[in-house]
Amino acid sequence: MQQLYATIGKITLEKLTSIQSKMKDNTATAEDRQFEALLLEITALAKNRLCSNSKRNRVQQREVGMGRAHGANTLPPYKAARRCARR
Repeated sequence: MQQLYATIGKITLEKLTSIQSKMKDNTATAEDRQFEALLLEITALAKNRLCSNSKRNRVQQREVGMGRAHGANTLPPYKAARRCARR
């Protein structure tokens, strides 16, 4: 399943790059502009998810090292995503 997700992500980024190239050349259609907006949203959501998961894993590893229970004193996902977005 991971390989499928990686392939979908790669194709999505390739298509986004292609559409953005068309936009720079002034050859993009209205449909291309709509697809670009959708692909940008998908890309942003994926980046937020990766950042949030990465931070959550680091916090859990730190807590295990400090002898705390899993999940204790961790940030809720929405707060972790906000912190990622600020950087």
